[in-house]
Amino acid sequence: MWRKFISDILFDLSILLILLVVLIIGKGAYDLITSGHLYFWRYATSLIYEMLGAAVFFSLIELIDFVWKRHKKN
Repeated sequence: MWRKFISDILFDLSILLILLVVLIIGKGAYDLITSGHLYFWRYATSLIYEMLGAAVFFSLIELIDFVWKRHKKN
C-alpha cells in the first residue's frame, strides 16, 4: 500500500515538473509579448507561488485519496 502511495506521489511530482516547464515558457512568452522585457524577479516569484499552489493542490488530492482508500479498506 505504501509503495503505491509513493508511486502516486512521484507521478504527481512529474506532473508538477511538466507544469513548471509549461509555466516558464508561458510566463516568458507573456512578458515578451506584453512588455518586450523579461522581469526576472516577478518571473521567479510568480513561478514560486504557482508551483506552491499546485503542490498544495496535488498534496490535498493525494491525502484525500489515501484517506478514502484506507476508510474503504477498513
